Amino acid sequence: MVVDKDNILLAYLAGAIDSDGSISIKRSTYGRRKLKDRVSPMYYPRISLRQISPIIPTLLKEAFGGVIYIGKPSAKKGKMLYGYEATNLIGERAIRQLLPYLRLKKRQAEIILELQEIRKSGRDGHRVGYQKNRWGKYTMFQKAVISDETLKKMLDLYLEIRKLNDTRYDKLHWPQDLPLPEGVQ
Repeated sequence: MVVDKDNILLAYLAGAIDSDGSISIKRSTYGRRKLKDRVSPMYYPRISLRQISPIIPTLLKEAFGGVIYIGKPSAKKGKMLYGYEATNLIGERAIRQLLPYLRLKKRQAEIILELQEIRKSGRDGHRVGYQKNRWGKYTMFQKAVISDETLKKMLDLYLEIRKLNDTRYDKLHWPQDLPLPEGVQ
């Protein structure tokens, strides 16, 4: 019997993501709120994991790239947590390779791949403008223009994955700038 070490490693990492990880969509409004250079929020994929041991975060980083960090414990007397996170193209590549082995977070992974397809095909031209660079001089820039229909699709995927991931699906924990989905109390 021939054992494929790559498939075993991917299955092992997928099990770790299923149990201790998260597959989500990051919604960033920083460009709109602070920089004032965007008219819409940005959506991009994120895969992450936190554990008390650095072994699996290190394996994830070696397999896909991304970053490892040390975070504070979530419990008062808990241990420090080692975290792994990958976003954008690195996150997409990790999710694409782990998808066949995922069981609990398979739908979240499929949503990420749908988001990436929309992001790749959803640009509706470019807008040209001027803004200050870091040295204070005005330079020309090009920004992708995203249609309202494309933004709506990305928002729908964001809300769906959030609903799948969030056990506290209520008004208290919902972002202020988003409409509440039907049935939320």
